[in-house]
Amino acid sequence: MTDFSHINLAYLIGARDLAREAPAQAPVLLGVPEPMVALLTALSPETLARVGDIRAPLLVPRQAPWWWERLLTAIHEERPEAVQDILDHAGLLIVVE
Repeated sequence: MTDFSHINLAYLIGARDLAREAPAQAPVLLGVPEPMVALLTALSPETLARVGDIRAPLLVPRQAPWWWERLLTAIHEERPEAVQDILDHAGLLIVVE
């Protein structure tokens, strides 16, 4: 099995930092309920360090398959402006879907 521990840790640190810096936007950007934002902000470095023991992926793609196809196609075709447009609209899709 692939070791996802570094990815898990990096994501949770980023999510915690976002939750602390922009608590009103964090639920939409992270795709989590508001109470979870409070839990994220409370994570200490010591607590986060324990995530390094989790080797299985904690993250899953959360957009619809058509969105992923569109993103991967734009990446494959080396169209950075299209990739940026798709990513810019990702937050809107989370709210709508």
